[in-house]
Amino acid sequence: MTPRGAPEAGDVVVDQARVGPGALSVTVGTQVPAGLADVLVPGPGCGSPAPLLTVNGLPIVPNQGFGLNVATQPSATAFVHVAFGDDNVLFSGCNVYLVPTLYLVGSATADGSGLAQVPFPIPLDLSLDGLHLAWQAAMMGNGGPFLGFLELSNGIETILGCR
Repeated sequence: MTPRGAPEAGDVVVDQARVGPGALSVTVGTQVPAGLADVLVPGPGCGSPAPLLTVNGLPIVPNQGFGLNVATQPSATAFVHVAFGDDNVLFSGCNVYLVPTLYLVGSATADGSGLAQVPFPIPLDLSLDGLHLAWQAAMMGNGGPFLGFLELSNGIETILGCR
C-alpha cells in the first residue's frame, strides 16, 4: 500500500500555450501526488444535546468552498478550533480530540435552524497533500459540561488530498 501523500506514477497533460500545428496537448508520464482526501470522526461530543460538527465537502486541494458546519441551538455561537494533531483525552467530563496546541479558526452564530457555518478555504498548494488536521467546536452554554460553561462537538479529522 502506498503511504498517504507519497508520489505515485501518473500522467500530466501539457496544453499548447499557443494553438498552432501539432497536437493540442502532450501527455507526460511522471510522479503525481497520491493523497486521497478523507474525513474521519474519532468520537462524540458532550452537551444537552451535544453540538454536531460536519464538513461541507471533501478536503480536496484546492477547495475554496470548503468549510465546517456546526448544528447546535438557534442563535448560539460556535467557536471552531483546529490542531495539527489529534488526541482523545477525557477532561472535565468531555472528550477533547485536539492536541493542546490548537488554533481558533473562526466563529459563527447559528441561524434560526441552529446551523453555524465557518469557512476554511483550502488553497492550491500541493505541499498540503496528506496533511492531517483535527477539528472540534466549542459552544458557550449555561452550565455546559466542559469547565461548567462549554459544550463540545464531536471531533473530526480531515486528511487533505489532491483527489
